[in-house]
Amino acid sequence: MKYLIIMPDYTGSGIRDEFEGEISLNDLDLPIDFINEFTSWHNEYREIIPLDNEERKKKMCSN
Repeated sequence: MKYLIIMPDYTGSGIRDEFEGEISLNDLDLPIDFINEFTSWHNEYREIIPLDNEERKKKMCSN
């Protein structure tokens, strides 16, 4: 059993193993639908990483 850490990242997959480091989605043998959904979420989240709290609130209200 693995415990994974999921967090958006500019340069990585967004998935890390606490002991082994970054993990590729393709290495996890996940369904393609899940991989596509996760990739979409990850790409959308990357857009708000550099925003300050006020800018994030504005973006959330506009969605």
